[in-house]
Amino acid sequence: MERTGRSQNSPRDLRVALKIRINPAAVADLIEIKNYVAQDNPEAASRLIHTIYSSIEKLAEFPKIGASLSSKIEIKTDYRYLVCGSYIVIYKAEGDFVSVYRVLNGMRNYLSIIFADELSKAAARIYML
Repeated sequence: MERTGRSQNSPRDLRVALKIRINPAAVADLIEIKNYVAQDNPEAASRLIHTIYSSIEKLAEFPKIGASLSSKIEIKTDYRYLVCGSYIVIYKAEGDFVSVYRVLNGMRNYLSIIFADELSKAAARIYML
């Protein structure tokens, strides 16, 4: 799924908006979030998803608005995260795109979900010592 943000051209800011690419895992996350919240309140579920999409669309113009995930874990990474209420949008700015990889509840161990491969390699290296 791709979306394009539109930049308001002003003399001060002539940036070109990036395209938003929402990866299949993130789409599945959004569906899961909506279904879970809709069990108790379908209207709140729709509002929540709308709020998350609105936040994601802002990334087209402001791709560095989120913090670097490197600040949370000792693995060098280009991933960034944007907080949307109780949810964390995990993304990267890549060329002409902002790629959204996951949308996860902030209470989950999102770092181990995102960095599962890197963490298992690091654990294997420690175990080998």
